[in-house]
Amino acid sequence: MKFIKSCPRFIEKILKTHDETEKRLRILTVISAVLLPLTLISGIFGMNFDNMDFLHWQYGYIFTMAAMGGIVVMMGIYFFRHHWFD
Repeated sequence: MKFIKSCPRFIEKILKTHDETEKRLRILTVISAVLLPLTLISGIFGMNFDNMDFLHWQYGYIFTMAAMGGIVVMMGIYFFRHHWFD
């Protein structure tokens, strides 16, 4: 009989733990989604090829950093609008 009385509390504790885990995984998913394109861009420009378009351009570094920053901002706006941080 004692087991039956403790079941609702046990289930409530499991559901609370599940919600906390879901929130943490959501944050990790956002971090991964933001860092993936930045890693791709830095990997492409980190190759040692001489004939890449932006490699010898005067504003290549600034343009690349601005593009990477723009990606982060756009993805942040997307995730906030779709309530990923609630």
